[in-house]
Parts: sequence; structure tokens; C-alpha cells
Amino acid sequence: MAVLQIPDLDQGTFTGLRRWAADRGRTVEDEARAILQEAAAQFEAASSGREAAGPLVDLNDSAQSRGAASLEPMTLSAEDAEAMDEAWKKGLARPKIAIAPLPPYEG
Repeated sequence: MAVLQIPDLDQGTFTGLRRWAADRGRTVEDEARAILQEAAAQFEAASSGREAAGPLVDLNDSAQSRGAASLEPMTLSAEDAEAMDEAWKKGLARPKIAIAPLPPYEG
């Protein structure tokens, strides 16, 4: 596993990152990882000549946890959406588990 250390990070930046991470229920390391992953994805999209699909996780949404972000719908390219639709029509994309509706909430 790679280790990233930033020895000359000023205190103001670190304090801001710590507050930003706390607002999202993350550690400073998790928040820095999310920011770096987003930057790497945007760089990859720009260097491959295609438009970035937008942020993987909305880092400005302070009410959203990492778990909630994982439940956000994916944005597929037209080719991926077509391939998935074709697999579904051919019966290749089937759930591995039985899907049953939840009972009505009585609380």
C-alpha cells in the first residue's frame, strides 16, 4: 500500500481539511483520499480526451456519509448502458438472490 506524506502542509489547510472531514463523518485520511481520487479521475478523463462525468462523490454535501454516497446511482456511458440493456434482454443479467418486497412498516 502506498504511503503519502505531506510534510509542509500549513496548519490552516490542515485545520480546514479536518473540519471538512468532520462535517462528513470521515477521518482526515479518508477525506484526503476522496479528494485525491476525484482529482485523479478528472485528470484521467482530461488526458484521455473525454469529458469527466462529474464528481464521484459530492464533496460539498455535508449531510451525506460515505455509506450514503455508495448508494447513489451510477452514471453509465451510452455504450455501457447499451451493453447492460442487451445483457438484461438476453437473460444474462439476473439477480443472484431472490428479491422479495419488504413487509409494510408498522411503527
